[in-house]
Amino acid sequence: MILVESDSGVSDCVIRYFHDRFEVVRSKSLVDALSLIEREGADVLLADLSAEPERDAERIGKVREDHPRLKVVLTYLATPEGKVWDGDSTAFADLVVRKPYRVSDLGRMIAALDAGSSGRGGETDGG
Repeated sequence: MILVESDSGVSDCVIRYFHDRFEVVRSKSLVDALSLIEREGADVLLADLSAEPERDAERIGKVREDHPRLKVVLTYLATPEGKVWDGDSTAFADLVVRKPYRVSDLGRMIAALDAGSSGRGGETDGG
């Protein structure tokens, strides 16, 4: 699992929760994470959406072409105005989760992706 999360508290919780199931590698940015996936592969990309989701979507789409089995889980923090991106920005995601979320719930959602019970573009309220 490649993790892109700027909040160290959240990333520490994710790493502790998933350490038995995945080798979790923390990445500083989506660009670095996608480069790592291109070089070494990964089962799951868990990434917080940036302020430029359209650019992120394009980058993820390119990696998905070469790694179609990669599970992409995007998280976001809703603003008072609502989402800062549209559905096209998450077209390459298997799952989109609103923060705050329970890591255990996230674990169940990722397990459901592994079981094939979720399709692309699913969105859920994380909390």
